[in-house]
Amino acid sequence: MRKRTKDRRKKLNLFPKLWKIGSAVLVALLILDSYLLYDSSIFNIKTVDVKLDKIGCGSRNDIVRDSQVLGQKFFLLDEKKLEQKLKEKYFCIKSVILSKQFPNKVSLQVSGREPAAVLALLKNQEASPSGEIDYIASDSAKATQAEVADQFFVDSEGIVFAKFTEGVNVPTIYFWSENLVVGKKIGGNIVENSLKILDKIKSFGIDSKEAKIYSESILLINPTTEKPKIVFALNKDINIQLASLQLIMTQAKINEEEMEFIDLRFDKPVIKLIPKKK
Repeated sequence: MRKRTKDRRKKLNLFPKLWKIGSAVLVALLILDSYLLYDSSIFNIKTVDVKLDKIGCGSRNDIVRDSQVLGQKFFLLDEKKLEQKLKEKYFCIKSVILSKQFPNKVSLQVSGREPAAVLALLKNQEASPSGEIDYIASDSAKATQAEVADQFFVDSEGIVFAKFTEGVNVPTIYFWSENLVVGKKIGGNIVENSLKILDKIKSFGIDSKEAKIYSESILLINPTTEKPKIVFALNKDINIQLASLQLIMTQAKINEEEMEFIDLRFDKPVIKLIPKKK
């Protein structure tokens, strides 16, 4: 009787051990199956569908080739790394959206940068205008084609991404820089601030087609023939200067006055009116 009891106890003690061993074997088999399934060619990317939107610097075949997506593991694709790789290769690319279609297909929506302005690179650096607005009046910025060394497209993010081509209706910003590199962002937000100003003043009735940056801190609107010529400090609060300009333009309209110059660099803007005809 005692022997039977001992045998039963041994069997009962043995069951948990067998259960643990069986569970470990089962887990090991599942891991092995998963690895073999993952390592199989089923999840290797076989199809890449590319949709291009305003891309002029590469074809679909170029994008597929340089993305190096074909043959990669479906689960290992990293959208951010892929986008960065393509943007470093093609300066005109603004964004890449990756869509996965299980188990081995992907789609790439590739969107291009759009010109926000033409950046006309001047041959020589010019000194910043002094506090006297008459300097600007006499200087007239002289931003002519004869002074331009080269021209590039720049987008709203301040990225210089392509050489200038005809047929694009965007403002021209005259600018001097010895470190301008295609595919890189213009430092200091000077281009973004300049574009913000050019866009905002349209609501004030000023649709300017050109501007000029002096020494990366001063923006002159309408540097050649248009009036009024308007001076902004790019290293100061742009919104405050725009608010001042809006007030000045509203008051001038009420008084039926025409302005030749508006200098917004100072706490009290400097204004020069065009004499009324008698």
